[in-house]
Amino acid sequence: MDCINCGRTFYSPPGNLVPICSHCIVEGASEQRTPVPNEDLKEMLDEERIGDLFPEFEMLGVLGRGGMGVVYKARQRSLDRLVAIKVLNTDLQGEEEFEVRFEREAKAMAQLNHPNIVGVLDFGNREGLHYFVMEYVPGQTVQQLLAKGEVHREMAFSILEQLCVALHYAHQNGVIHRDIKPGNILVSVDGIVKVGDFGLASLSSANDDVSLTGPDVAMGTPTFAAPEQVSGKGSVDARTDIYSLGVVAYVLFTGQLPSGNYPAPTSRFSKQNARLDETVLRAMSSDPDDRFSNVEEILQAIRDFSQQPIAAPPPESSNRSFLLIYALGLIFIVIFCTVALQRGNESVAPAGDIRMSFSRPVSVDRLLPASPLPGLSTYETERRKGGKLRVWTERDDVDIDTSAADGIEDLVFVSEGINTAMSWYAARANGTMLSSIPGWNKREDYVRFYHSFWIERPNVLHIHNDSRSNSLPILTDTKRVTDLRQTYDVALLMEPDGGLGVAAKEDWVRSHQELLERLTGINDVLQVDTWGNVHSVLRQNGESFGWIEPHGTFEPPKDDRKLVHVEAGGSFLIGLYEDGSVATWCHPISKRHSRIDAVLARPEYEGPVIRVAAFDFTCAIQRPDGTWYAWGDDQGRGLIDKVNSLGVALDLCFFSINKASGAKLLWIEPREIVAGDSS
Repeated sequence: MDCINCGRTFYSPPGNLVPICSHCIVEGASEQRTPVPNEDLKEMLDEERIGDLFPEFEMLGVLGRGGMGVVYKARQRSLDRLVAIKVLNTDLQGEEEFEVRFEREAKAMAQLNHPNIVGVLDFGNREGLHYFVMEYVPGQTVQQLLAKGEVHREMAFSILEQLCVALHYAHQNGVIHRDIKPGNILVSVDGIVKVGDFGLASLSSANDDVSLTGPDVAMGTPTFAAPEQVSGKGSVDARTDIYSLGVVAYVLFTGQLPSGNYPAPTSRFSKQNARLDETVLRAMSSDPDDRFSNVEEILQAIRDFSQQPIAAPPPESSNRSFLLIYALGLIFIVIFCTVALQRGNESVAPAGDIRMSFSRPVSVDRLLPASPLPGLSTYETERRKGGKLRVWTERDDVDIDTSAADGIEDLVFVSEGINTAMSWYAARANGTMLSSIPGWNKREDYVRFYHSFWIERPNVLHIHNDSRSNSLPILTDTKRVTDLRQTYDVALLMEPDGGLGVAAKEDWVRSHQELLERLTGINDVLQVDTWGNVHSVLRQNGESFGWIEPHGTFEPPKDDRKLVHVEAGGSFLIGLYEDGSVATWCHPISKRHSRIDAVLARPEYEGPVIRVAAFDFTCAIQRPDGTWYAWGDDQGRGLIDKVNSLGVALDLCFFSINKASGAKLLWIEPREIVAGDSS
């Protein structure tokens, strides 16, 4: 067989779908030539010089260098956010084909507004240097993860599913990437996949007067590029990306490249899956007509099989030839990744050993409770854009410091703080957190904090060890959590695999043995909540139970409908069903409370509900158009009236209601008010 990259004739065993010789693969034939900086502009690429050229940014270092450009990490001063700035290499400035290619990369990424595609914020030319500004993605590339051997089964399926979604979106918008490979796929510390480096992208609206090919530049990386793309024979369309997707899938599943007489894609699975094997192999077909026409079929096959387990390959095998091929394959992939890493990395991901969890990554979807109602696309879009933090207090002489959120307009979540009655914390659309508490404001490493614990992304549980913390011993073998709720006596810890961890004081454990046994036996927890002496656990099947100290457990009303969200208030729980209806309930003893009747009374609003909230003896529900309705007993403090007059609020939380400082309310006002009911 002749190599489609260098033309050499090489031996290829039957079944080899990649007509590339081992020399070209080991060399890692680059799609870009190595730059030799122009002496007149070379100094401009120094960090200090770049800082002078971009005074609105604080330059924080170099993220990567490659054939097309240098990528810098920077902080945008005006919005206090991290960004990445890519500058075209100096020796390519003035060369029309590379300037056009650089501009195409910026335009392709800018027109694709998708959570799995690196976003572009600005593009331009300063003193002869072409540049564009893009979102900063803390994490690593798939290439780096493969080289470290950190791509396990769950991660592989998560990467592929998100990659398919991103490619389908790009293709629907007329953009063909043409360089899908592990080095161009970023994985954030939260497990979010971001496709980057659109330097070879083909835009349906692009002007093709300038060719992006030349004697020094091959189109795409031969190992992952489709045969028609590398040889230059045949048209390039969505099927070109599908070929690359197939090779990436094979590498993620097997840990080796599909070269020679390679095993089936699912050969490492406990049970080989013929459909998934057929899907990956068809995606890698040499003839474009034999591949899928879009990625939807690949995505469906991946989703259908993603829950099946993987078994490690047997330690011994009578098939010596298979063992030899397998060993050579492992050596081969190590050599390839080592060479590729030595060639430099142009991604927007910093180096470093970052541990990741792909169970329930921190994302906008995690931060925003899912609505049980369909047809909310207009409001959902606005909610994911985020908004501004607003505050109301019952007393004019009480001031809640919200300066940490000044100038920030993409907040999607807000919650009252735990440490003080005046504290709060909030989340931005990208998952980063803000707080009113000194030392926690604008940190990028935490998800939630409480009296005893805080969660570092991704899903790492930490224990406060300062003298002010309320120490709670962890009773279960819990080290990683996706969320937690805590009172002074007990904490409920949601584990990534659905288990429920518990931390509690010794006297609480002695008096709650039966309840503790029930809690530690749960392996499908969906949500937990606490308020005061009321606690709630919601399971993935919609079953829920709560307990109130010191009276014991209580169940929701008998109902065939599935609960999707439960919030705890003062002596009661409020639940949201999948059909958009609401119920409130409490322990029988709590019905003696003088304020409970106002909570249990049926609300005047009769329509469907998409969110519920509770604090003290006040409830609130959100309508499909984003407005809120509250009821209960706020002791005449004006809290209920304020909620009912808010208009659209993306999220809200009630604050401590006490005589000293009165009632308090925080909410997120959207940048663009959503008008009308979109249900």
